[in-house]
Amino acid sequence: MAVKALQNLSNAPKNGLQMIRKGAVGTMFEILYRQNSLSSPHLREQAAFIIMNLAMATTAQEADCEQISLLESEEDTLNSSVLFP
Repeated sequence: MAVKALQNLSNAPKNGLQMIRKGAVGTMFEILYRQNSLSSPHLREQAAFIIMNLAMATTAQEADCEQISLLESEEDTLNSSVLFP
């Protein structure tokens, strides 16, 4: 239920940018790549949709006023490269 609410919120670029600032990206990647009984295919699909919305928010007009990056640091980029072989 909470992930569905985040999915709805992430549809608006302004909300997506705020979610990025608050660190939602890392949590969504954790949900997407968690390999246990708590992570259903539907939940991972919702997390992927949220990540897509957050990525699109970085290209929105609202993001033009400041530099917004989906991944915060070089370490995040390296960690994601491990996830995406």
